[in-house]
Amino acid sequence: MFGFFRCGHIRDAHNSRPHMGYFTCRTCWNAWKRQRYRRLRDEGASREEIYYERSLNAQELSTLLAGLGRGLSLAKITECRTGCPHGPLYQRFRIWAESNATKARMVYRLSRMNVEKRKRVAFEKHLLQLDAVVCHPTPPAEVDLPRILKALPQRAPAGEAHDEVVQSLVMDLMEGRCSYETLAQRAEYQVGRYFDQYADRFGAESLDAGFSAEGNQTLGDRITRGLWD
Repeated sequence: MFGFFRCGHIRDAHNSRPHMGYFTCRTCWNAWKRQRYRRLRDEGASREEIYYERSLNAQELSTLLAGLGRGLSLAKITECRTGCPHGPLYQRFRIWAESNATKARMVYRLSRMNVEKRKRVAFEKHLLQLDAVVCHPTPPAEVDLPRILKALPQRAPAGEAHDEVVQSLVMDLMEGRCSYETLAQRAEYQVGRYFDQYADRFGAESLDAGFSAEGNQTLGDRITRGLWD
């Protein structure tokens, strides 16, 4: 099943025009070519001016810079009326960029900064919306340690690692990140987080590995001979 371009035209093999790593609408491109040809012909342009693209003029360049100053991206500024981001203004910008490489890099950089800023603002707004609808649990008055130990999964580590996971769960309860009803899910998260953070402690170790930093005795030698000496 074929999709559609932003302009609304169908996006299939016949209507897709490859251009600079993207696919643009061939219908919109042909319509712009015909409109441009009639306009330049009526203005009395020469054959070279009709069949060859021209660079940005001073007014178009100032419009582009003003759009970047308002926080818009390059694709948003140069999109045509049908919604295609690589319209005639973008084509003229590409020609201008060939002879002004340093300035063009600054334009691309500002465009990327504007895009990232808009994404960050949208993400922060989404977080504020989530914070408004999520009900944070009320921290308990006292910690029920037996209930915390009961909520630990069977794969929980032992020893000092066990104490570290329990301490993390206590802090989650006291700071309101979870409640006793969701303690089991939070315990699974803390155990998995501990194993991910200290994965090198739980992997298989080769018998040819050195037993200590001093000497050339391996772990296998220590197991086969050292324990019986």
